[in-house]
Amino acid sequence: MVLPLFCVEHEHRRHRRHHDDDDEPDVDVDTDDDSDNDEDEEDAFVEMSLDPRRFERRVARDFRHKIRRFIRDTPAANALLDGHETSDTLIDFALDLTLDDFNSTPPLIGQFQLAFHPSQSLVMLGAIIWILKSAGLQQSRNQLDYASGGITVATSNKTPLYQSWINIMMQEYEAKKLNLKKAINAEQAYGGVNSEYVQINFGGNLVFFGLDSVNMVRNGIFI
Repeated sequence: MVLPLFCVEHEHRRHRRHHDDDDEPDVDVDTDDDSDNDEDEEDAFVEMSLDPRRFERRVARDFRHKIRRFIRDTPAANALLDGHETSDTLIDFALDLTLDDFNSTPPLIGQFQLAFHPSQSLVMLGAIIWILKSAGLQQSRNQLDYASGGITVATSNKTPLYQSWINIMMQEYEAKKLNLKKAINAEQAYGGVNSEYVQINFGGNLVFFGLDSVNMVRNGIFI
């Protein structure tokens, strides 16, 4: 059974809770409980079939969690903040903008939803870029440098740092997006790439077949 991207990735191991990253942001605990994995895959498949909207919300929640893990946006890691810096609303908006960018950039190869996007890493990278842009704009708007008594104080002066990260990630994102869309477009246009053994001459007749036909030949069906 082939499941969408996040059907095969359960949201958390059953022995962990959603707030574990807040307490220990740098510690990952994994187990090899295959029975739990199978149950989660079945639950996700049933949820996708019976309640697609609820499944989409589950996928979005999983993306929010992973994005926060990657950018270290947890209360324990935010030394100067009391909680998360990036709201759920902003992350969801960044995901929507990323999907819109992918779907509207030529070549137009169809409309992909979050749960069925061909590249999880590309979606995460795009969303993080939008989040950094938003944070960078806030830094620029709130920047204030002042001096008093020979002491100079600068607040919200991280704009150049944000711009640097945005430029680095943007180059990676655009290159990967273009290559992925080209590959999908070519596959949709021409199909798969076969070896020279796809054409075999039987009694003067040129026969085209795939792997199933190869097995039939091996079993003597064509002989």
